[in-house]
Amino acid sequence: MADRKPIVYVAGYPQELASSDRLSGLGKTTVAATAPTSPETGDFWLNSTTNELSIWDGSSWTKTTRSFVAASAPSNPATGDTWLNSTTKQLSIYNGSSWSKTTKATVASSAPSSPESGDIWFDTNGNLLKIYDGSAWTEPTEDLSTAVVAAAAPSSPTNGLLWFDTTTNQLKIYVTSSSSWELAESQTYISGTTPSSPLAGEFWWDTTNLRLKIYTGSAWVEIGTKTFTSATAPSSGMIQGDWWYESTAGTFSMYIAGSINAWVTVSSGGSGGGGSISDILAFS
Repeated sequence: MADRKPIVYVAGYPQELASSDRLSGLGKTTVAATAPTSPETGDFWLNSTTNELSIWDGSSWTKTTRSFVAASAPSNPATGDTWLNSTTKQLSIYNGSSWSKTTKATVASSAPSSPESGDIWFDTNGNLLKIYDGSAWTEPTEDLSTAVVAAAAPSSPTNGLLWFDTTTNQLKIYVTSSSSWELAESQTYISGTTPSSPLAGEFWWDTTNLRLKIYTGSAWVEIGTKTFTSATAPSSGMIQGDWWYESTAGTFSMYIAGSINAWVTVSSGGSGGGGSISDILAFS
């Protein structure tokens, strides 16, 4: 067989390519139904029957991995091949004897059909992350707690699950030991009317009576006392211990609840009625 040399054209004239410019070490590619004889390391063989590409590693033909996108499983797969089911969007890997499905993640308002153990589903209805355990979809444990944003409490909550109630604008946490939703952070209401559905420990600044109150779990209780300034005695909105500065006479009075239920003027000890601060505090 004639010795063939690589030829290049320079200025329209053929010249032999210098050996220093030649590529070396490139494998030979054979397309055939049977393996080539006397291969060299790095040679490629494309099996025209199975469409599998193999490379000669010096001692044997090693198949390269392939990727398939089809509605049905590819025939004659090789170990390591990947297949994306174009119908179900499921990705599988061939393990040498069968196709093994990889974990699949689905974002939808309804549960995926025909799930596999370990599959993940993000339920857009309740914004919940769920995992298929082989028989049912389960919500995350406290180690995988997530936050649910909704007007209604999540169903089947797990310990540590956070829920932001869009109706009351409250962040709550589920406590398994008490089977209840507990306030995750205290909230302060600012309004002239009593807040609805409060939780214990929440605050309310009553803009009608200008008072700060706390909810005990059964009732709103005022925090601290208040000082009124007017020419006439306040007739509503006062509680035990409140002060009234009578702006005309320049006197101070304290409101005594219970059996007294009246404003008692504070005196420094001189004549003119009223009682000392000690006397007034004794009614508390």
